[in-house]
Amino acid sequence: MKDQLANKALGVTVRRVPTLIRQRKLKAYEVGRDWHVEDLELCSALHRPLYEHSRLILSRAQHRRRLAGLRDQDRKRTAKRIAELHASDNPAAMLIDRWEAHNRAHWI
Repeated sequence: MKDQLANKALGVTVRRVPTLIRQRKLKAYEVGRDWHVEDLELCSALHRPLYEHSRLILSRAQHRRRLAGLRDQDRKRTAKRIAELHASDNPAAMLIDRWEAHNRAHWI
């Protein structure tokens, strides 16, 4: 799979895929100017952690069941995260992973 498609499958930005390849978190090989990703196995190392501000906003939005009062950028990001949670087969595990990713990143 080309790196341009891998970002959508992984839920990361286009710029993040080459970074993950360089960090050897994704197996890929180069063909010309493109990278072809071999394995799209999702793991917590691929997800950026939710920082305190984002975690607070997400928890409040979930508790209040609304996005009113949030700045434009925070509202868009929170709406996207809520949609990901609703689409997930296991939203609790997804939340735990994002919280734990923050703790792991903080202690490294």
